[in-house]
Amino acid sequence: MEKITMLGTGHAMTFDCFNTCFVYENENGKMLVDTGGGGQLLGQMQRAGIDASEIQAIFVSHKHTDHIMGLPWMFRMQGRERKLKLYLHEDVMEVALGMMRLLFPETAVQLPEGMEFITIHDGDTAEILGRPVEFMDVNSPNVTQYGFILTLEDGGKLVFHGDVPFHESNRARIDGAEWLLHEAFNLSTEKMGPPPGKGGP
Repeated sequence: MEKITMLGTGHAMTFDCFNTCFVYENENGKMLVDTGGGGQLLGQMQRAGIDASEIQAIFVSHKHTDHIMGLPWMFRMQGRERKLKLYLHEDVMEVALGMMRLLFPETAVQLPEGMEFITIHDGDTAEILGRPVEFMDVNSPNVTQYGFILTLEDGGKLVFHGDVPFHESNRARIDGAEWLLHEAFNLSTEKMGPPPGKGGP
């Protein structure tokens, strides 16, 4: 069994729904992909029937607040009996560890038992929830941003490409994917305006 549960589909400045993030689930457990913009993450999980303490892996694509600020709430859910692996590229790793030191000073010397931070690089591979995963730099024009290619049980590909437009350099890696997930983004030639009904400058 493989399943994707969307926890939010909103852009960075949304007020009426949650920022884009989702949970990938198979028979071996659950992985959270991006964490949204804050503590509402836990409520979204609850409404979706997902116990946050069941999350075994977390992947964060980049350090923008609407993707990483739910992370401290996941740290708070960390129990001694639970194993939690975080897959983060170097920029995200710096922010995540900084949040740990500032918000949870007791972890400054030693991380909670069972929590593991794994630094990823373009082309690195790992086995997550029993599935092969390849990490890829999606060539974001601003901050460094990563996605991944997960091989499904039937041999197909699930590609997560972050929230930037497709970059031609990644075509060979994602061609033929059964699932291609993008987070909310606007075209490079567009400027995002104010939320509906919020007025303008």
